[in-house]
Amino acid sequence: MITPKIKALFQFIEYLHSNIDNFNLNNDLIKELELLNEERQKVCSKKTFKDKLKYDEVQAEIETKFKTLQSNTANLIKAKAKELNVCNFDNEPNYSFNGIETEIHQLKENFSKDDLPEIFSHKSKYIEYRTKTHKTFLSLAFFIEELDEVTKSLFDYFKETEQNEFEAFETKAIQVNDIGEMVKLFQSGKFQKFTLPNSILNPLTIQQPNIETLPPQPIVKQKPELNGKLITFKNTETIEKIHSELKGYFLNKEAELLKALQGEQLNEILLFPHNQNKFVEVFRRLKYNGFLLNGDKEIMNWICTTFQFVKKGFAKPQPFNESSVYDILNKGKGEPTKKERICITEWLPYKSHLQLKGETKNK
Repeated sequence: MITPKIKALFQFIEYLHSNIDNFNLNNDLIKELELLNEERQKVCSKKTFKDKLKYDEVQAEIETKFKTLQSNTANLIKAKAKELNVCNFDNEPNYSFNGIETEIHQLKENFSKDDLPEIFSHKSKYIEYRTKTHKTFLSLAFFIEELDEVTKSLFDYFKETEQNEFEAFETKAIQVNDIGEMVKLFQSGKFQKFTLPNSILNPLTIQQPNIETLPPQPIVKQKPELNGKLITFKNTETIEKIHSELKGYFLNKEAELLKALQGEQLNEILLFPHNQNKFVEVFRRLKYNGFLLNGDKEIMNWICTTFQFVKKGFAKPQPFNESSVYDILNKGKGEPTKKERICITEWLPYKSHLQLKGETKNK
């Protein structure tokens, strides 16, 4: 028996399949955006004024073209998924398919011969859609990956061959040699899963001075408020400057990052594509340089409820560890080395523990 949630999934598949040609009208636009992103990466360090001018020029073009692409593809797909109640997007990039897994199990146990033509038809349509369209439309990587997992759990049971029918398009893990290579590939937007050499994952064979020792902890959704905002900077100029420094790490999410820095509540979680200590240390610097007005616990709560990060050895985004975040903010414990720091700029200088201690004595 085809249950309501599976019927809704089939309607969603019909929508995707019927729009293959419409979505493919954007293929040239996707190629343009990929080339622009490569161009942006070349000048993202902004070492000279020419780099800064070029970066701003390319960034403006990306934002315009990306908005068009999303309007023509991802926004429509998400809207249809919401309309059919196929998926809950309230906690992106963690998605809930509203308990369909239970109904898939029930269908496997209780299907009838009359159900088979409908199941086979929608399996064929989904495979054709995934084979003939762009994998992610530059923003749906994690959603599509989880949708593949849901549909495969259903359709694999009803396949008539030992062949992996999803092999042509499902997300595959890419072998990398180190964390740096993984981050570069992740930022390219073309890969989402990685495998690392065992020597990197074995704590007995390498030094890991900046990796948190506690596993990811559940996030307590406590929202601090200061003048009605979740986070409060010294002034608007500070927000603009730190946004300029950080936006290169949030590909296609620059507008959402700005809203977060302005203290607004987002409807999604933003992904930082590096280890958490690099990101948190920036806010420690903002705090002791007088640009950030919240207390350490408020900043910790804001980071942990607004962002996730890429952690080595994990294919999916990880929540910030509250204990580690607080230790970096409050004590500088576990902060990255000089070579690993980001947002290196004159207006936001790094200060050692001794410098900060000296400043405290002189006050």
